[in-house]
Amino acid sequence: MGGILVGLRRGMVGEGVCLEGTEGENMTRNLQVEDVKELITQARSIDADPIAIVTRLFQGLGDNATVTGEVLEESLVQSKIPVPREVAEILDCVDAVSKEGDQIKVQLESQMQPVMRGTPLRLGPVIAFTVQNFPDGMAMADISGVSVNKFVWIDVQRAQFHESGGRRTVRVDTNFGGREFVLP
Repeated sequence: MGGILVGLRRGMVGEGVCLEGTEGENMTRNLQVEDVKELITQARSIDADPIAIVTRLFQGLGDNATVTGEVLEESLVQSKIPVPREVAEILDCVDAVSKEGDQIKVQLESQMQPVMRGTPLRLGPVIAFTVQNFPDGMAMADISGVSVNKFVWIDVQRAQFHESGGRRTVRVDTNFGGREFVLP
C-alpha cells in the first residue's frame, strides 16, 4: 500500500470515491488513468517514501475498486514513476488489480517465473493478500501466489513494514519461518 483521500468516506459521491449501490452495497469502481494518477499525486504529496506511497495508494482505493494492468502501467508512466526493468516485466503481465475491503487481488495473464536480483520467483496466476495498517507501518498478510526459490520453493505468507526511530524494516514470514531485514 488515515487514508490518502482525506475527508472522503464510503458513500460520498464524487471524483475518487466509492459509489453506493441502490441497495446500500458498494459497487466496484473501475479506475481510469486519471483516477490512478490523482491517487499517486495525493500519495506523493503526503510522503516521498515508496512504502508509504504504496500504503496510501491501497488506502485511497476505497472499499471496492478495480484497475486494469494497462491503466496501471499508463498511470505510472504518466506520473513519471520509475519502474525497474524486472518490475516492468511483471506489470506487463497484470490483467487487473482489484480491492474488496482489505483484500487485494492481482490477476496475471498466467503464472510467471521472473528473476528478481538473481532470485527466481513464482507468481500467480492470482496473487492475493490482506492489507493491514498499523501506526508504524503496514502489512500484507495471508499472501498467496508468491514463492521464491532458495534451493527449494518457499511460499511468502506475510510481509510487514515498520518504521521506528528513523529505522525502517521489513519482516517476511514464509512456510519455513520468518526474518527481519533493515531497509535503506
